[in-house]
Amino acid sequence: MNKKLGFTNPVFCISHNKINQSPGHEIAHSISHWRNSKAAKTRFINEGIGVYFDQNKNDKLQRAQEVSISTSVSIKNIWTTENEVPESLLYPVAGAFVEYLIQYDKEKFLQLSENQTYENAKKIYGGQIEKLIDDFTKKLNP
Repeated sequence: MNKKLGFTNPVFCISHNKINQSPGHEIAHSISHWRNSKAAKTRFINEGIGVYFDQNKNDKLQRAQEVSISTSVSIKNIWTTENEVPESLLYPVAGAFVEYLIQYDKEKFLQLSENQTYENAKKIYGGQIEKLIDDFTKKLNP
């Protein structure tokens, strides 16, 4: 398939994992895809779902704090500039942010998973999305 491990191609129900990869990450991508195969996905929220449901028993926020120490993180920038963020920063921050949104309001997050764009988040969360991002950023960089 001309791809490095691990990856998922949910259309074909295929996941190929590395031996040291978490057990849930790629499967979470398939489940998320088949919840609504026409969902508008963003790399930030989609990978955040994979990290959040990776079945590792680690503290997602603590891991995100560890990788963001040396860099100023803008959630809005990471969310809207899909390919400019290295995976080593994107994955932990996205996973912690997805966890934060689910803890805030699971039903709203499920709506967001159907259309993961920042513009849709503004509709779903109303004026709260900016405050949620600000509050999360304060937790990320205390």
